[in-house]
Amino acid sequence: MIESLFSTPFFLHQLSGDTLDKVQTEISQALPEIRKSNLQQPWGDDTYTTFTYGKNTTNDLVKFKLNLLIEEIKWASLKYAQDLGYGDPKFVLDESWFNFSNYGGYQYDHAHTPARVSGIYYYQTNGKDGGTRFRHPAPMSQHSGFPFDKLPIETGVSNPTVGKILLFPSWVVHRVDRNTTQNERITVAFNLY
Repeated sequence: MIESLFSTPFFLHQLSGDTLDKVQTEISQALPEIRKSNLQQPWGDDTYTTFTYGKNTTNDLVKFKLNLLIEEIKWASLKYAQDLGYGDPKFVLDESWFNFSNYGGYQYDHAHTPARVSGIYYYQTNGKDGGTRFRHPAPMSQHSGFPFDKLPIETGVSNPTVGKILLFPSWVVHRVDRNTTQNERITVAFNLY
């Protein structure tokens, strides 16, 4: 019998139907203003973002009044916590930003600490324009072999799907694969404290 002691819980919430249509419409109406933001490449990769460093954290979901998506994130984060036995941990959506990835765009390995939970909302994707790749959370697994000599070090790829909300512990190192298509991939990243 194998008992897994250090599993990493991810939570997936797929919007559909009327809810998906309303959230997508809400974002599409705000997108012209969002695109007027000072889009930057602060991480040295090929993804443009509304994220900024400094005293004033970026919270585009609040700034652009994307209340329907905020409610879906709140519901998903509460369900995530309850499924893990936390009850209601009173998460606070403190940071959120848009990422735009065109042909050749990607993101380097990174984590979102000190947040508690991080997430992605996939607004626009063709499903082939860059998966989110998660590194195995046991760093020593890269050096000692067994049992990871039979498993890839990067054990998880979340393929983008329009309307998907993906939640994960903020300490999980992840990156975005290179966009090899002509499609612009647009996501909303966020942190809960």
